Amino acid sequence: RSSREGNTFTRWRPNCFVNFAGKNLVGDYINGKIYEIDPATFVEGEEYIQRLIQGTALWKDGHRFVNDYLRLDIDAGEGLAVGQGEDPQVMMRFSDDGAKSWSNELWRSFGKIGETNKQVVYRQLGQTQSGQRIYEWVINDPVKVAIHGAYWDGRLCRA
Repeated sequence: RSSREGNTFTRWRPNCFVNFAGKNLVGDYINGKIYEIDPATFVEGEEYIQRLIQGTALWKDGHRFVNDYLRLDIDAGEGLAVGQGEDPQVMMRFSDDGAKSWSNELWRSFGKIGETNKQVVYRQLGQTQSGQRIYEWVINDPVKVAIHGAYWDGRLCRA
């Protein structure tokens, strides 16, 4: 776990923990404030929680391959009634050089309230050398997020 200071990830701010009166409380090592850890709250201190998920490099016997399809298995339809999070978005990008540089950001909605059949799908993601492609997802909206996996389909490049 880490905390976010502006656009930078830093050490997780909770320094100590106590369960008191049925609440999970933590002490912030920077400002000394006490916060409650609550899975139904999407802020850490005064900042929205940013979720960042990075996959491992795809590998297929050292061959080049085409990335045809990628689907993020995420609980859809968790948007808020109004404001930020009304139409929650997930950003995906990828790196073909071990996370030294990144592609353009590809944004997708994962469902307004009730859009439970919404799927997060990316197609035609180009070619890459085996062992180099890394996918990364970021969610900034203050909504419930449950990611169950990612499903990829591709094919070997013809020599």
